Amino acid sequence: MPVHFIDNYPRYELASCICKPDKSPLHGEIWVYQELMKFNDHELLKDETWYVKHNYNLSAHPHSEYKVEGQIDFLILSKFGLLIIEVKGGAIEVDDNDVFYSYDSKDRNKRYEAQNPFNQVKEYVHSLRALIDSSPFVYRAVIFPHEANFLLKGPQFSAYDYLFFSKADLDMKDSDRAKNFLFFDFLVRLAKSSRRRIIEQLHNHLSKDRVEIRIWEQFPQLNKRDLNRLRSELFPKQTTYGFDPDRIRNEIIMEENYEILKGLRRNRKVMVQGGPGTGKTVLATKFLADNILKQHKGIYFCANQLLRAKMRHLICEEYKLDPNLISFRIYHPDLIATISKENIDFLIIDEAQEFFDKSLDQLIDQVEVAYNPKFLILYDSEQAIIRNFKDVDWYADYLLENEFVHYLFDTNWRCTQNKRISDVAMLLKNGQYKKLLENHAQLCSPATDLVARLTVLKNLIDEAQQDPTKYIILVENQLLGEFSKLVQNYFARSIEELTESNINVKNLKIRYTTPIKFRGLEAEHMLLITAGFNDRSKTENYIGVTRAIYSFKCVLWT
Repeated sequence: MPVHFIDNYPRYELASCICKPDKSPLHGEIWVYQELMKFNDHELLKDETWYVKHNYNLSAHPHSEYKVEGQIDFLILSKFGLLIIEVKGGAIEVDDNDVFYSYDSKDRNKRYEAQNPFNQVKEYVHSLRALIDSSPFVYRAVIFPHEANFLLKGPQFSAYDYLFFSKADLDMKDSDRAKNFLFFDFLVRLAKSSRRRIIEQLHNHLSKDRVEIRIWEQFPQLNKRDLNRLRSELFPKQTTYGFDPDRIRNEIIMEENYEILKGLRRNRKVMVQGGPGTGKTVLATKFLADNILKQHKGIYFCANQLLRAKMRHLICEEYKLDPNLISFRIYHPDLIATISKENIDFLIIDEAQEFFDKSLDQLIDQVEVAYNPKFLILYDSEQAIIRNFKDVDWYADYLLENEFVHYLFDTNWRCTQNKRISDVAMLLKNGQYKKLLENHAQLCSPATDLVARLTVLKNLIDEAQQDPTKYIILVENQLLGEFSKLVQNYFARSIEELTESNINVKNLKIRYTTPIKFRGLEAEHMLLITAGFNDRSKTENYIGVTRAIYSFKCVLWT
């Protein structure tokens, strides 16, 4: 139906559904609900849908002077934006002290104090804007369906004529059908008059013709995609996959850097630059969980299978969020054609430095034109494995020119308990290999023969005996085959390769993989096996060292 009622109250039981706590009917709100129902009866909306929610709850009310929570009488979502309706039933009186009173429509002796509805609805507008991520046009109306004598007199009320509808308007029509058409026309005209009023106040130098042109330019109507996205945000489906939303908010969303996440909610296109341990992937997890809780659908791209498996397990298995709302994928340029056909609300690209030279800009452009989703792009130029490091800065500048907001995370949260790790990483970053070996000789030991190599691994197994899951061995890619053969021959019971299928399975073995495959992940204790420190292996060794949290050792496998 063109008017879709979220509550879907039975037509002939409105008095029992729309009532006060003492079960007495709220006649004013019942009248509005009935009139909205008649829009469908009279087929006034044929090619569009209005979503109507009675008693829309605001869990916070930041723009109210007296209330910490709020309840909107009617919230209507349509192509025009969000309309907030405040209804006062019965007779209305304002005394000499500017206090509002409502009278029972059937008994004038029953009077109770009421809030100023014009201030009330204004507060709702500002609070709702603050509580949602989207930025639709939000406007308001005040309706007195049973009061014909309330006059908008004086500076306090005279400017509200465009948003006010009362029994005085209804009395101008005779038939029920004509009254319903009049109310419908008021709501439709209100969408335009509300926009006009704002533009006239902000640009009082504009001519009337220019104001008319600016109305829909400055505050455009919502397209179908944005309408559905806003509907999901306002009225999220409560399909459960066993997840605990409070746990997710406490352990993921609210845990550390929540203020940064709130800032991201206000920007649709964000890129975050930061080194290892600065919290990029943690932020991605927050962003992802926050959007899934709002029933938004998205894609998470990363550079390797291990990180993909870890994130998928965390979100879908550990926190049990809806797997139908998120897809975890390894980025590849060939996916561009299919992704641009998927209806998505957000896109996260982790380790984006690996994709800048693989048509990432083309993907962003096509998806933005098709769906205008939220973008979160995370990158670290120091970990780039592309031919020219300067290319990363060029692509970053390109995104800035395309209205991306840029954040720089320059505080490392991972290595604070072992300064030597960050010192080694900095020396690697600056190509000071000789100084690295001189200053940190105790961390780097040569293993030139079989006995030395077996001794290193045996010592690590003994050290990790209490909890092998806290350890990782990262092997330079060119040494991986040789190292795997040695493990199979001597340590198959104690060491195994880390794969996508076993990354989330705990056991009593130490895992090994390459630094490149371990990007985006971390371990408390790490052993790096490399052929040496030089420009050729600089990036791989830098990635490896920065995966460690507490301790790091290196074996020169020469």
